[in-house]
Amino acid sequence: MLHRLDETLFFMPVATGKWSIAEIISITFWDRYILEEILLKMKADTKIESIDIETLNK
Repeated sequence: MLHRLDETLFFMPVATGKWSIAEIISITFWDRYILEEILLKMKADTKIESIDIETLNK
């Protein structure tokens, strides 16, 4: 169904101050990556605040 959606609507926020459909979909893949890749490789005693978030996001 998404392939039929106009590209403008796909990138338009779903409501004022909200994310677009594209952003909502992409964050689900990002969350999956964090859960399945990053967190599995972290040591049990790793402090989240010790991670450079900008490096992680790149």
